[in-house]
Amino acid sequence: MNEVHFKQLIQLANKNLWLTKLLTIVVEKLGSESLYAEYLAQNIFMSSSKLNRKLVTSLGITTMTLVRNLRLQYAAELIAIQNKSISDAAFLSGFFDASHLSRHFTKAFDCTAGEFNDEIYCYVSELKHELLSQIAK
Repeated sequence: MNEVHFKQLIQLANKNLWLTKLLTIVVEKLGSESLYAEYLAQNIFMSSSKLNRKLVTSLGITTMTLVRNLRLQYAAELIAIQNKSISDAAFLSGFFDASHLSRHFTKAFDCTAGEFNDEIYCYVSELKHELLSQIAK
């Protein structure tokens, strides 16, 4: 996720209550391995196929791609900012294990999690802050 995608996500969430609810659930449960499309759809009162269609139409990605992207972003934040180990980052961001995180991390960031040292914007932390401020309104 880059800054442009993040800002688009926030703008869409501001306009669509279903997306705000979805993102709130995802961010709250990010570390849970059991975060799956059916669970998310059920908690925002729609079918998983309808949720997927709405996300593909709005963002161009499926429910599980959104979850994986947010998990990867959060893992990157944990590694780069909080200096967590790859194993800790995998556990805290909801991946099954460090190798599962590493496989997806390399595809997403074009480097291994161990090589990752970019200055990174805290998208997940900022997303959590934005969602909380929307809920407070």
